[in-house]
Amino acid sequence: MLKQSFTEHLRSKKKSPFSFLINWLGLTIGLAAVIVIYLFIYKELNHDLYFKGSMQDVYRADISKDMEYITPGRVGEYARQHIPEIISSTKFVPGEVTVGTTDLPIEQKKFFVPECIFADSTLLEVFPLQMLYGSGENALSDMGKILLSSSLAEKLFGTANIIGYPISINNRYILTVSGVFEDIPDNTSFPNCNIIANIKLFLAIKGETDRYLDSWSIWRYLTFIRLHPNADIKTVEPKFQKLIQEKIITEWNAVKYDKEAIHLVPFDDLYFKIGVNGAPENGDKDKLITLGIIALLILTIAIANYVNIYTAHSTGIIRSMGIKSIMGAPRKELIGHIVVDSTITSFLAATSAFIIAFLLQPLYPFIIGKEIPFHINIGNIFVLFIGLPSLCGFLCGIFPAMALTCLRPIDILANRSSGNKLMANIRNGLIILQFIISIGLIASTFIINKQIQFMLSMDLGYNKENVIIVTGQDFMLKKFDAFRSLLIKNSSIIDASILQSNLIDIQNVTNILINKKTKYSPIISVMWGDEHTFRVLGIRTLEGDSITPANRDRLRQGQWMVNESFAKLFRQHNPTEQLPNELFFGIFNDFHYRPLTTKTGPLVFNSIYASPSDTGDAYIRISGKDTKAALQYIEQCFSEIFPDEVYNLNFLDEKYENLYFKEKLFQSQLTTFSILAIIISCLGLFALISHSIEQHKKEIALRKVYGSSVTGIVSLLLTRFLRWILFSFIIAVPIVWYLIHKWLEQFAYHIDINWTPFLSAGGITFIIAILTVLYQSYSAAKANPIKAIKTE
Repeated sequence: MLKQSFTEHLRSKKKSPFSFLINWLGLTIGLAAVIVIYLFIYKELNHDLYFKGSMQDVYRADISKDMEYITPGRVGEYARQHIPEIISSTKFVPGEVTVGTTDLPIEQKKFFVPECIFADSTLLEVFPLQMLYGSGENALSDMGKILLSSSLAEKLFGTANIIGYPISINNRYILTVSGVFEDIPDNTSFPNCNIIANIKLFLAIKGETDRYLDSWSIWRYLTFIRLHPNADIKTVEPKFQKLIQEKIITEWNAVKYDKEAIHLVPFDDLYFKIGVNGAPENGDKDKLITLGIIALLILTIAIANYVNIYTAHSTGIIRSMGIKSIMGAPRKELIGHIVVDSTITSFLAATSAFIIAFLLQPLYPFIIGKEIPFHINIGNIFVLFIGLPSLCGFLCGIFPAMALTCLRPIDILANRSSGNKLMANIRNGLIILQFIISIGLIASTFIINKQIQFMLSMDLGYNKENVIIVTGQDFMLKKFDAFRSLLIKNSSIIDASILQSNLIDIQNVTNILINKKTKYSPIISVMWGDEHTFRVLGIRTLEGDSITPANRDRLRQGQWMVNESFAKLFRQHNPTEQLPNELFFGIFNDFHYRPLTTKTGPLVFNSIYASPSDTGDAYIRISGKDTKAALQYIEQCFSEIFPDEVYNLNFLDEKYENLYFKEKLFQSQLTTFSILAIIISCLGLFALISHSIEQHKKEIALRKVYGSSVTGIVSLLLTRFLRWILFSFIIAVPIVWYLIHKWLEQFAYHIDINWTPFLSAGGITFIIAILTVLYQSYSAAKANPIKAIKTE
């Protein structure tokens, strides 16, 4: 039967090559999109497979509801000493260093600024990295040892086997490579870093002592613990909560501390965990679900196209089924014939889709936003090359099969066309479904694009334009005054400041006693800068004294400036006290120092010279009139003041845009697949219109003979198709409105949805349909009517 079906499949395609080409092309595009999305989702779901050992017993220590996974440095070791089920703990902090080769003049050295973490010597006990060279307990045993990724090792030395090689950190510290690890993939909850250094190096760079590792007041570390394999987390977590709660109350001299804020989060749950700011910490499960739905919608459009075109061009098949039915063929055999025919087409399309998906690999970063490994294992082969085309072929064939085989044989033989009422209703319903999906995807793309533009153009409370950030690390602060004095001599430089905080995502925190009677001491974000910071960034003082060179000593003596949110919190807990006062001498405007998924909270500002750390970056405001000349002058000044340091700069507005990489990635994904959905829909629409006009060619000719104008005939044909677009629009709008509203809820600041995106989406779909219909209907209306009717 299969051989006979294949023979009949080839014969039918020879008779109607155009419809076969459209079906094959639509299924190929749809299946190619599904394959790409599947590989992306497969990669994301198979996360954290990088480590050699089991990660089921590893947990992250979270001890605050307000701060994302940041802890004091003492938490892990203190818990290990008091809870026997904990066999190891480690902490680390992300950072930035300049790494280079040694024993060469600075102008000949290779320098890179890779992602870096500074970790305890126990890191490999908790995280069993894939070590290519070097390993063991001593890999990070002291400040002089460092681990490199294989890719960074090859960039620096041309080989990954570099155990014992010396490298330069910040052109100041010479360390020895004690291990090389396999590159960490981006689908893991562990930081995607290229360098792992001992945490003592972090202290040395910042000019800090060991007490900053053990302090219960300095929050900046990520803490992880590994439990004994037989330990029960339900027993361990209550112990951990009670232990840490009591220690914090003692160390802070506080009345209480919320035990419910203290948790041990399984490492396996971190990849899709939602942070305290409402955004995913790593992977985004909601976006994966959305992409999965988009893949399903694209496949639905492709299947709808197949069913529409198949039924529209099925006159020969209908007659063949009628003859077979009269000859005694059972209905099951007739259904099987149609399903096998569609399955063959699906397998041909799946093969070509795989080839396209494979060839497009270099474009994946542009299409999907990430590089995706082409994992062709047994499971994926079964899903992509057996399951997917089989399911697609079945769905493509079962609907027309069930509809066509329910007709009586005598009716089938008497019917000279495929335009019976049942088939027409099926096609109309599928056309509506296609346009609902297309309009929904286009409208969603417009709204998401509008939200991203809103975030990028929103008034942040400071001016991010024309601000250059020059990396200062541990050397900038000591000579910054000289550096600034040289900079402002140039008319292109408006002013310069030094900040220790990452302005777009301030993570520095401290606990500040707000009410002495109640001992209310919340965790507050801290910004460390100097007396020029507000002028450089355009931050306004609202009450009290501003920061000026004249009162810079007030900051260095421990007094603070606070933002509006802090002032509001202070006044709530101290309604009878004045603010500003001797301790908080000025109030500045709220500005966004975190991603827009988080509302602006309390923030205090103090002098970088009073900070426990000696690091800082220069923020330089330029006029913007001659950016190239200004950048050259800044580099010249840097080389003069810091001749032995590595020059590295960023633009503040670019750093801010990179903060929303995930949102822009989702936007590009949605745009790409929306375009594909439109292309598939247009292929089907083009084929259906061609068939419809062919079916009504004599009707058009007769109308022309009886005096109808070309315009009238075209309008009549347009009306038959465009009414379904209007119906699709009415259905699509409320569905998309609800789904997009749920997506916008993750942002503390977002746009209001109006009619513009929906009208635009409907308009685009309408115009595409008009152009498609107009092209063919106009040609049919202009044709010589004699040619159409002379065969009657």
